[in-house]
Amino acid sequence: MNITINKINQYTINFEIEDKNRPITVNYQTGEITSYTGRKVKNMPTLLKTADNKGVRLFILQLSTLMNIVKNLTAENLTIESPELCFNESQKYQKALKDYQAIETFLPQIERVIELVPENPKGYINFILENNLTIDTGSLYLFKLNKGLNNLPEMYRKYWFALTKYFIDKPIICNKLLNTTISEKLAICKIFKVSQSNLGLSIGSDFYELFAIILTNEINWLEIIDTNRTARQNIKLVSDYFEAQKDEIFNTAMDKTEKRIDKITTLETEHFIIIVPHTLKELQDEGKMQNNCVGYNYNTSIKKGENAIYFIRKKSSPDKSYITCRYNFKSKKTVEKKTINNTWTAPQEAKDLIKMVDEMLKD
Repeated sequence: MNITINKINQYTINFEIEDKNRPITVNYQTGEITSYTGRKVKNMPTLLKTADNKGVRLFILQLSTLMNIVKNLTAENLTIESPELCFNESQKYQKALKDYQAIETFLPQIERVIELVPENPKGYINFILENNLTIDTGSLYLFKLNKGLNNLPEMYRKYWFALTKYFIDKPIICNKLLNTTISEKLAICKIFKVSQSNLGLSIGSDFYELFAIILTNEINWLEIIDTNRTARQNIKLVSDYFEAQKDEIFNTAMDKTEKRIDKITTLETEHFIIIVPHTLKELQDEGKMQNNCVGYNYNTSIKKGENAIYFIRKKSSPDKSYITCRYNFKSKKTVEKKTINNTWTAPQEAKDLIKMVDEMLKD
């Protein structure tokens, strides 16, 4: 099937069918359709609608979106054999330069239509026209995302459209947004409303980051977010939630490991006592006071039960860090001991206490 664009006294598109003597003609200025029988008809003939030619049916349904481009053509005869462009041999190339540029714009529209076959949801064409969009997968996503929002208050539909427009080239996010409930959409719109006046140009990237967190994790994020805060502020809220969850899991595993050495807290000397930590916060506080990596580097091995941490403190200041020690269960001894800034300047009394620990735990 050849699609021929002719300009004589008016703009028309002719659809030629192999076993018919006459083409089907669409007049852009009047909207009239002339069937291959020569009669004026209101709708495209069924024969053409069901043609096997890839993309033709959808192309016909979307002719109105191409109207303005076609009206800019000035050549006498231009033939498009989709998706390739052919000029008549008699046409002068210099005169046709502007026409060619217009056709170059026109052809990608045809190709995008072909890509979207067999999808052509009801209402898509009107949506394209109303929002001044082009035919592509992005606008199709946008149409789907903004369909069936009757239960969303009208003022928030505008926010939803503006927000979803940021993500028409992000199919993973779009698919996630398609599956959100009305309550979730409303919450997102409220955050967008607050963010709009606070974030300006960064709003797209902030929401992308927020969606990447809340939409790709199996969590009830409606209970975590705050619709009175911006997207950036909600990113921190959700991140803090995940960190707390991680801490809780780690604390359970750490507690199990550290309980294996709890008995060493009964050991002491004249000036020193032993403290066995049971939470991540205790480790991190120790690391900050000592300026070392405790609370970060050994977390995995503690969780696995390979290492345990204990502190040696002065009796005169039991809340202040003094010596940090790492006990290895495989070696059955304390394999690392550090004073502040990863130095080792402890008195003999403290060293003797470490020996007492190793002796107690070796069995």
